Amino acid sequence: MRNFSQQKRVLNAFLFTFAMWLVFAILFVLVFFNALFPSVPYFGISNFAYTQDAPAGAIQKGDWVFYKKGAPQEDQLFTYIINVRNSEGIAKKTLQTKLFVRLEQIEETQTVDEEEVTVTVNYYVVKTPGQEAESYVVMDEAAVVGTYLYKLPKVGYGLIYLNYNLLVSILSIVVLAVLLIVMPVLLIVKRKRLNRLPSPFYEGIDLASLSKENYYIYSELKHFFLKARMKFEKGNDCYKVYVPAGYSHKILFATIVYTNKTIRVLINRDFKRSDDRLDRSAFITIYNAVELPEVKAKINEIYKQYFKPTVQSMQNNNFGF
Repeated sequence: MRNFSQQKRVLNAFLFTFAMWLVFAILFVLVFFNALFPSVPYFGISNFAYTQDAPAGAIQKGDWVFYKKGAPQEDQLFTYIINVRNSEGIAKKTLQTKLFVRLEQIEETQTVDEEEVTVTVNYYVVKTPGQEAESYVVMDEAAVVGTYLYKLPKVGYGLIYLNYNLLVSILSIVVLAVLLIVMPVLLIVKRKRLNRLPSPFYEGIDLASLSKENYYIYSELKHFFLKARMKFEKGNDCYKVYVPAGYSHKILFATIVYTNKTIRVLINRDFKRSDDRLDRSAFITIYNAVELPEVKAKINEIYKQYFKPTVQSMQNNNFGF
């Protein structure tokens, strides 16, 4: 049975494996972003520079922008694309984020075929967050992207570079393949190191807390089991005794514990009676050193009857007492 420290190590291994596949999933999505999401309605990469009058925190080139497709909503930020002319008079598409106020229709006089006509022009009335001044954007000239939700600054640059050309994509796939090989190896190394760490729980029995008689009982039991070539190892607040079944097999024979100021030998076997109840003779409590000869004889009898045949069937050797 695993102690709590060993259970934590197993949990760490599962968490590490989950983290490995999570990293792989994220990298896979990033590398194949354009192929997997050619026209996603909820997010995209900003490839447009913002103008100088853009509000603080406005969308910039390379940002990974999350928004909701659809018409703008009152008192909410929305993103749209318009043509803005520079100092040389060259029009350039620019992505802007403004606070939507309302829709407004205005009648304007325009010249068509040298004649003045009155037309109705639809406008988006917008303003910069934190300012009262309103501005008008012609609906027909603005391509509404959607209601702005939030952005991840500069993350889009990584997506752009990973999807830049075929060579970069191939190299990215190679890196992913290497990670899939290296990370499981790192998992194995991590598990090996964790298994070599000492347990935070006390191992064995605190011999300093034993009385002289109990220490004598413990020493006699240890000598008794070691003389039979059994394996005597520390456990969690106990000592475990294994039958000598070879290097590849470990059969637990008994557990030595110290409770209620007495040494107890717990035989690792369910002794059933005719009424299917557990025979408490498997739990041997040693109250004083005078009982040691009888206890050793009883342990010897239990071993020969229940454990020795199993050992002999595994190895044709006699490891009896």
